[in-house]
Amino acid sequence: MAREKKDERKKVCEKCGGMQFILTDEGPVPCECRKEELLKKRLKAASIPRRYENKTIETFVGNDKKRRQLRNDANAYVKGFPPPHGKKGILLIGTTGCGKTHLAIGILKAIIEKGYTGYYCNIIDFFRMLKESYVTDAAYEELDVLEKIASVDFLVLDDLGAEKPTEWKIDRLYTIVNRRYEENLPILVTTNKKDTEELKEHVGVRIVSRLYEMCQIIDSFPDEDYRMRGLDLSHHLSEKRTTSG
Repeated sequence: MAREKKDERKKVCEKCGGMQFILTDEGPVPCECRKEELLKKRLKAASIPRRYENKTIETFVGNDKKRRQLRNDANAYVKGFPPPHGKKGILLIGTTGCGKTHLAIGILKAIIEKGYTGYYCNIIDFFRMLKESYVTDAAYEELDVLEKIASVDFLVLDDLGAEKPTEWKIDRLYTIVNRRYEENLPILVTTNKKDTEELKEHVGVRIVSRLYEMCQIIDSFPDEDYRMRGLDLSHHLSEKRTTSG
């Protein structure tokens, strides 16, 4: 118990004594610890998956020309956020495992660190949350989910096109995209579709048309699936055949 109390005392800011404000001749001013605490809250509210908590733009490693350019583009976007005019969002197009989610969350975290609100939403989880809201005695309603996702300063909509399209799903997607389109709010979308034409076939013209106007398209990701990097698949397949035989 004594050790727990000692640990608690260590957490109290020495500058402000835990008040989060410092008294000056001109009145109270926010302490640095308040900024840190607010940042922690914004990051927690962003629902960033645990696997990506330590991912940043800088940890998007690789010395090849494509990855260097992708890091440069990401840093330039964050530096200029919020974009003053023109295309305010980003559409990341690339194959599975090329690092789109990593880079998207790196951008999201960097924008949150600048003082803005943000939210990460995987498209499959988005529809799961909506369906859960229909259950009796659910902790939230569908409108709560839609409002939260539609109103943050910066939204990451990950893996668009991974869902099996239905009229109900397209309608909800349109609600989110159109709301941010009308409110001039930036959105970052990732997709495994090879181009906007293929994405259009999957989610419809209305959604892609708005994304095309809202977003700069970045499709220069390497084709390599970094999750498979270093795996000797031929060895595993040979081993499997030997075992089965």
